[in-house]
Amino acid sequence: QPPCERIRVAQLVQAPQRDEARVLHRVLGRRTAPEDPDALVWMAEVRLAQAFDFVEAERLAAAALAVNPRQARAYFVLAGVALRDVDLDLAAQRIASGLVARPGDLDLLSLRAAVSF
Repeated sequence: QPPCERIRVAQLVQAPQRDEARVLHRVLGRRTAPEDPDALVWMAEVRLAQAFDFVEAERLAAAALAVNPRQARAYFVLAGVALRDVDLDLAAQRIASGLVARPGDLDLLSLRAAVSF
């Protein structure tokens, strides 16, 4: 995914243009391989930010992990959904799995600190 598209996705995640985000979600899904783990995680983050669609975000993150079990951002998404559900044990488990894959991931380390409080 070119950097300009990543920047645009980041802008849409923070902006209220829900229709534009949905269109971009479809375009990214078509243009990249449907099993591209980075695209799947980006789509999961868009679904969370724009529609609070936790079920779809979990599905997309799990699909990313099926392709690349070392995709730390997917573990971050899954742990965040578990935290939202106040399932601290599941969140800790997902964080631990992500840190096995990428021990120095700052997002996962930060989330681990949040879970421990």
